[in-house]
Order: sequence, then C-alpha cells, then structure tokens
Amino acid sequence: MTEPEWPDPVPLNPEAIRLAALEALCREVGGMIGDMMPPGVGFMMMIFTLGEGGWMTYLSNAERDDMIRALTEFIEKQKAMPDDG
Repeated sequence: MTEPEWPDPVPLNPEAIRLAALEALCREVGGMIGDMMPPGVGFMMMIFTLGEGGWMTYLSNAERDDMIRALTEFIEKQKAMPDDG
C-alpha cells in the first residue's frame, strides 16, 4: 500500500483562527440559549468587527427565510425610530 500524497499545508492565518474561535464560542453560547427557548421562539446572535471592511457572522435557531424576515422587520423598525444622538 502506498502512502497518500498530502498537499502542502496552508499557512495559518491568525485572523481566520480568531474568527473560527469566535464562531465556536457563539455556537456554544447559542446552544445554551437555544436549549432555554420555548418552542416557537427564535433567536439570533451576530458577531462582527466594528468599522468598515470587517467581517460578520451569525447563528440562529430559525430557518434562514424566517431569520431574514425578522432582520428586515427589525431594520425597518429601527430606521423609523428617532435618532437619540
């Protein structure tokens, strides 16, 4: 039997490692939140960098279409509220 040929390892990207760690943390916290939610109640958690050109990720216990609908409603309500600043 011959040894498989493995590709050269990809250099580790510190930003990708940090994002993966944050996503893992969100999944852990999200699992705890999801376990506490009664049936029929959705939640979403979003993490993102502040400022321009960053990254963002989210997790939810809702179906994608339901989450998009909830986010759209949230954004429209926020836009309609007076700016406190």
